[in-house]
Amino acid sequence: MIYSNIVLLLFGYVPYISTETGNIYIVNFDIDKLVKKSHEGTSSQSPTIKATIIGNGVVLVRKQDNIFS
Repeated sequence: MIYSNIVLLLFGYVPYISTETGNIYIVNFDIDKLVKKSHEGTSSQSPTIKATIIGNGVVLVRKQDNIFS
């Protein structure tokens, strides 16, 4: 249902499935920025990404809530 939700598409949100975790990430920006941000940081401090859990394995990540370089 997430892939066929026309409202999400109208507002610019695109769903992506993580091959590592199987989670579905719904984002309104280029997913490569999220992947790059998740690989930043060190072993003692990982980067912070603000997201909202919508359901079991479904996560909403908004560009407005995060700073991506």
